[in-house]
Amino acid sequence: MHTTSPWRAVSRVALVLGLFFTGCCFLDSWHAPFFFNFRYQWLKLILSFVIPAAVTVWNFLTERSLRFAGTACAVLMQVSLVLFFIDRYTVNLIARLDDSRIIYHFLYTLISVFTLLAAGWICARCSKACVDFALFYRRFSLGYLPLCAFLFILQFFLLRTFGNIFVTANGVPFRGEIYCLWYYAKTGTLSFSTALHSAGNVLYFTSLSLALCGTVRRRPVLWGTLVPVALSVFVESFQLLTKSGDADVDDIILNTLGAVLGVLIFRLLLRPLLQKETRIC
Repeated sequence: MHTTSPWRAVSRVALVLGLFFTGCCFLDSWHAPFFFNFRYQWLKLILSFVIPAAVTVWNFLTERSLRFAGTACAVLMQVSLVLFFIDRYTVNLIARLDDSRIIYHFLYTLISVFTLLAAGWICARCSKACVDFALFYRRFSLGYLPLCAFLFILQFFLLRTFGNIFVTANGVPFRGEIYCLWYYAKTGTLSFSTALHSAGNVLYFTSLSLALCGTVRRRPVLWGTLVPVALSVFVESFQLLTKSGDADVDDIILNTLGAVLGVLIFRLLLRPLLQKETRIC
């Protein structure tokens, strides 16, 4: 049963402000950013999970629909891109800093929006009525793809140095990054930054696969697998030809595993809800 309009409006405002607060205001950098920047990183990390989940569930309970949550999330991701460019312009006026850290500006945005997706899935899973989950998932995917494309360009092109003579190449499977990760873990020398970098690459292709499955209507599993794998092969080949990074076949293997993980999440968790909604709506 729907609640009264005032409470519905309040829940919508809380959802928008909560997402904006955690997704756009938590920046980790070496400068005075455009928005908030306090040093309690663990607190910010916890809030990036708790606040989006809480406001999503509250909005769902007041509206019994995920339609508005999907729209708000899609808009927030575009706003985060706009604010990124505003912040970078402000930074360049203040000081010249290392751009390698700039990608972490999106960390809290990604945590916030995917927490919202997970909270929406739980709400739809627990509900027996039609809650517009298909529309919610599609709007989320369409909103995430531009952000995903920009992160791809930023990570693999804009932040790269071309013609580097110190780069290496590995064409033997399981003798590159995978072997290094195994060796570091075995000897107890695996650093958090190394593990985070490798996990981040895998999860990026997982999220890309999920977004493609939510966008493409025909053969989503095929597109959700082939496009990430093709992009991974292209990136490693591009790095080899332009000497902009260490070309490694292990990266292709890990990225492919990330894409497969995304497809499995879609088939096992998301598609059943889409099929259920088709039957009852």
